[in-house]
Amino acid sequence: MAGRGVLLSDVEIGKTMALYEEGGSERYIADRIMWSRTVFLNFISNKDNYRVSKSPERPKAFNERDQGRIFRSISREFKSYA
Repeated sequence: MAGRGVLLSDVEIGKTMALYEEGGSERYIADRIMWSRTVFLNFISNKDNYRVSKSPERPKAFNERDQGRIFRSISREFKSYA
């Protein structure tokens, strides 16, 4: 899965909104701000939640309790060899 791109700056967002409210075409606005048309359309369709939602983290293989058990059992084994 591809990673997420760089977030848009406040200046870029301001320019985009100003051009959008003036009634510029999608292609014109995307060219002026140097974004792809797709990035512009994705921003406009979800501008209220931009920079709000976060991508979910990868689930952990072991919870903290299991991790502690594993570390303790490994350290006990190494102590028995000493």
